[in-house]
Amino acid sequence: MRFRMFLGAVCAAALLGMTAGAQEFRATLTGRVMDPSGAVVPNAAVTITNTATGAATVVQSGASGDYYAPFLAPGAYNLSVVAPGFQKYVRVGVQLDTGAKVTVNIPLVVGSASQTVTVAAQTPLLETASADAGQVLTTKEVEDLPSNGRSALGFARDEYAVVPKLKHATSQVRPFDNSGASDFSLGGGNSQSNEIELNGTPNMEDSGRVSAFSPMLDAVDQVRVDVFSSDASLGDTSGGTVDITTKGGTNQFHGSLLEFYETSALAAQPFFSTTSQSTHQNQFGAAIGGPVWVPKVFNGRNKLFFFYAYEGFSTKSPGTTITSVPTEAERLGDFSALLGVNKSYQLYNPYNATMSGGNVTRQPVPGNVFANAGLTLSPVAQAYLKYIPLPNYSGPTTKSDGENNFIANTPTIYDYRSSQGRLDYNLSQADKLTFEVHRSNNEQTQTGVFPNIAEGSSSITNIWGGMLDNVYVFTPKLFLDTRLGFSRTLQQSAIPSQGFDASALGYPSYMAANSKLPAMPRISFSDGASIPSLSTQPGSIEKFVTYQLFTNLTKDWGQHTLKTGVDFRLNKLGTQNPGYSAGTFSFTNAAGNWVTAGTNKAAAPFGDSLAEFLLGLPMSGEYDINNSFLYNNWYFAGFLQDHWKATHEISMDFGLRLEHETPITESHDRAVVGFDPNAVNSATAAAEAAFAAESSKYPAVPGSFSRRAD
Repeated sequence: MRFRMFLGAVCAAALLGMTAGAQEFRATLTGRVMDPSGAVVPNAAVTITNTATGAATVVQSGASGDYYAPFLAPGAYNLSVVAPGFQKYVRVGVQLDTGAKVTVNIPLVVGSASQTVTVAAQTPLLETASADAGQVLTTKEVEDLPSNGRSALGFARDEYAVVPKLKHATSQVRPFDNSGASDFSLGGGNSQSNEIELNGTPNMEDSGRVSAFSPMLDAVDQVRVDVFSSDASLGDTSGGTVDITTKGGTNQFHGSLLEFYETSALAAQPFFSTTSQSTHQNQFGAAIGGPVWVPKVFNGRNKLFFFYAYEGFSTKSPGTTITSVPTEAERLGDFSALLGVNKSYQLYNPYNATMSGGNVTRQPVPGNVFANAGLTLSPVAQAYLKYIPLPNYSGPTTKSDGENNFIANTPTIYDYRSSQGRLDYNLSQADKLTFEVHRSNNEQTQTGVFPNIAEGSSSITNIWGGMLDNVYVFTPKLFLDTRLGFSRTLQQSAIPSQGFDASALGYPSYMAANSKLPAMPRISFSDGASIPSLSTQPGSIEKFVTYQLFTNLTKDWGQHTLKTGVDFRLNKLGTQNPGYSAGTFSFTNAAGNWVTAGTNKAAAPFGDSLAEFLLGLPMSGEYDINNSFLYNNWYFAGFLQDHWKATHEISMDFGLRLEHETPITESHDRAVVGFDPNAVNSATAAAEAAFAAESSKYPAVPGSFSRRAD
């Protein structure tokens, strides 16, 4: 259980330029209605009308003359005030930003209500109703400021008191660069410990506070960063809050088309480049919004509005890999080239080892040619060789022993698509509904060194999310905001050989039969200039989902504005990480391996592990059988806030927030409980028997095996 208490005092003269923030992404307008002498005017009707949508909110000044209008969508407003015995007051062009708390005091003039006093062309309003600290980028700033990658979250790094990590301070931020985009610190907190929100709803792809969906820049209304907030409705963060609000439709149709294209065909060849590779980056999209209008059927002006945006991003980043592959002679077991480099790179027969005084001694392979020692190649290794191409490169770094004899083009390809839609419905003057939903899909392909299923990888990040928000005005003094939100991120990786039957390479059939996710078994080499590993771990799946229910009940009561509410969240994390479900086998050039004479023989920089591989003698292996997991966690919070206007110049905030986060549970009870470190490993007896039967060939003895499960 976490306990928070807030106490803040606000003096108008001390808050110039400061901004406010809270869980609520909408703005608040407040102020005092006065007569020409400065006396307060109670019971004045205050109407706040959105100039873009015609949505109106009506509130009333209290006995103290103060009025309070919360939950106003960001945008431009006209303000009108009517009171008996006074001329009608109209103020136009009041700009309200995301999460802003703006004070507009209203001086009335004695006269008839048929007369109107209009105030226009005012300077930008200062926020003097909150002690919060932060900054907001307006719609115009989002449109005009340069953006490398056109990611809204990338702008957050440029705002007040944001400290990005050095490597991300000036780097490109594309719509799918979620981790780098959110890698910054707020309010002295750790990096990536902040609350990232989209329209007031949590927008994070995992518990590590990495941002999830990135809206198209032409669909972004404002980007707000809060370093400190005295509002108890804000919580579940050890740093600050970043809230991105999206645009909604208006009474006028508006749209945009965009394309940014970059290609190597229009660029000069890099001075040190040895090959010409094709590269391109294409970012494109479209957005449209307006009233929902069906000719002769429905006209949604001032009532129902839509906004839709689509974005695509395709890029191909070139890459060149120079590596090593077995020569034609080595594929036949002829490693004589090693002796031509250094006579100490002698290979030894692994099947005639003897031990004396703790040292292993083996007979040398004459000429480093396996056939001279009667050694035959492993059929499994020969099957793998079909996936390893012949040398195709001879450059400055190529050596006679086969090092650096292969070059490959290995580009990384990104294909990103996103869609988002929003509906705003003014059900009545007292009831307003907002619905937003979004989806993005990013596919990344890493081309393998070898042009077949033995190399390469791909990954997919799929994000869904949305929210349904309702603002209801019970009376001009009582307001309720209720919001349901969710965010789901699916991350899935894959390798080209998934589904591959290992028995096709000569492995026992039970390996594929018992595999959680069949694939080509991994082969790795440790030589300094060795060939690339063949295959890797089969793809993993991770799905993170957050559901939220948030309510905020606000009561304007004299000099006090009281609000209370709850914030409930359910986090679910599903993981399936098969590990090396098809098996992995390592071949090393360390001293003491199967083809060296023991600890007295230096390892060759290239060739030893390949020789082990061709003989089918791995130094280590692993075969994983992993289960999937589904973790659950609840978060509960309740808050109570009192904004007290003690005088005309001073207001004070008192807040209390209680938070409780439940322990993490696993839905299928698969978490480790009651592990017995003294349990006997079930494979020990079989391993002892197998080595005992071949004890003449290997220096290990059954007594050296550990029977414990660890």
